[in-house]
Amino acid sequence: MVLKRLLWVWTPHLHQYAYRSVRTTTMQLAHLIHEVEHDRNHYFQVNLPKKSGVGNQLHYRPHRTLLVLVDFSRAFDSIDHRVLSRLLANIPGVNCRRWLRNFLCGRYAKTRVAHRHSDRRPMLRGVPQGSVLGPYLLSLYVHPLLNLLNSFAGVTADMYADDLSIIVKGHSREDAIPTANMVLQKLHAWSQENGLAISPSKCEAAWFTLSTHTESDYDREGKWPLVVAGCQTPVMTMGASRTTKLLGMDLDPRLTLNVAATKQCAATSQRISQLRCIAHKEAGQSPHDLRTFVIGYGASKLRYGSELTWAVATDSAKNEMQKTYANLARIVSGVPSTVDPESALLEANMPLLHVLCLRARLSIFENTRACQMDWMRRPPPEPPPRAGFRMSPSSGDELYAFVDAYTKDYGITQSSPREERFFRSSIPPWFAASAHRVTIGVELPIDHSITDEEELIGEKRRVSEEALAPHSHRSWILATDGGVDVPKSAGVGILLSSLNSSEIIEKASINCGARHAATGRNPVRCF
Repeated sequence: MVLKRLLWVWTPHLHQYAYRSVRTTTMQLAHLIHEVEHDRNHYFQVNLPKKSGVGNQLHYRPHRTLLVLVDFSRAFDSIDHRVLSRLLANIPGVNCRRWLRNFLCGRYAKTRVAHRHSDRRPMLRGVPQGSVLGPYLLSLYVHPLLNLLNSFAGVTADMYADDLSIIVKGHSREDAIPTANMVLQKLHAWSQENGLAISPSKCEAAWFTLSTHTESDYDREGKWPLVVAGCQTPVMTMGASRTTKLLGMDLDPRLTLNVAATKQCAATSQRISQLRCIAHKEAGQSPHDLRTFVIGYGASKLRYGSELTWAVATDSAKNEMQKTYANLARIVSGVPSTVDPESALLEANMPLLHVLCLRARLSIFENTRACQMDWMRRPPPEPPPRAGFRMSPSSGDELYAFVDAYTKDYGITQSSPREERFFRSSIPPWFAASAHRVTIGVELPIDHSITDEEELIGEKRRVSEEALAPHSHRSWILATDGGVDVPKSAGVGILLSSLNSSEIIEKASINCGARHAATGRNPVRCF
């Protein structure tokens, strides 16, 4: 009740994330990627000597981005009550201010060792840990800091709880690092005045660039050191042996998130090894319970930030994620490792990974539009007057107009009912005990003149996805035999009236068996 009253009269900073709806870790990472990509599409001119040594030549180069991660030591325990009281004085509402002051004042602490207690000492700093108001009081405490840091030109500062990230735009290290040092000096002075201590040993920095040969991206002689709270902090750049980690995601100098995808696949593979120990069909859990556990324990690790990884990662990293996701599906369905990924996913009743990533990316788009975030309203930079450069991105208004027109053509409005999440279905394929008797299906139009096995598997994948696309996930369940012989693959399915209903809408009899040369039947993908 007190928190609701506080949020009526005070709004957290736009660049403060965590503890609020939509302000998630993924949203802050999306903001970082947006800033870096925006800088890369903004070119500047530079005159360089020609190779012949006679005269200069005009070149266009994209802006670089410097990221500085600042760690505060025990931020929640270091909040000065006197400073916080001055900030509370600016909030309207006498009763709300009085209640919050009483919430902080008059607190004491004592230590117990065995049966002995120390004397009580008054607590003049910190907010109660585990309380609902504690994180919001920290947001109120650092509100002036975010206003200060975001007032500098070319500088953007975000905070997730007590983790501060500073983004600096520049032409080169010679240009960006002095600006960052000036901002860090202001930060150090503010932290000393307000009682927050910076931990230089835990601070990190990264230099994002597309170039691998530009000399200004390196600092071999140490001409431009980055200083945080009086200590020099190394800057991760191209060719570095380590990466910078922000909110659990490893950031490489190109910001492709390939390193993050590789480490997530490795961590998920470890969990797959653990899941195989309990995946025995007879002695282990039921398939439905195992599927829920696999999605919650294994797929959640793989899918963290996957909507961002899918946008910037290379195809090799995406393929590795899809292979790992297919291994999770094989554990659920109990099929061997030789089964193709599409059949394993259908047998496990799990949606495709790229479909889940696309849904999550659309969710980010909807959230940024609903919140009217300032970094999404900026127009894209103009491309340089030369061919051979990357295409300038569409503006937010153009993207909104395209989405609105697309949804209008298909009759989708804001009040349209939304489809429930696929993995919440309470009717998995294993509950269809008599599904082999009643089947509803369609024949896959596979071109059997194809003789190459890889081309045949690719053709099966294509027509299977086309057949799956027009059907609602809420109305059908299916199961396949997991066969690797494409012409002899089989599957069964039942079309239900609703998600939690067992009423069959329609009955049909289709031969789902092997394809015979006499009948000429195609393999069946059933719905």
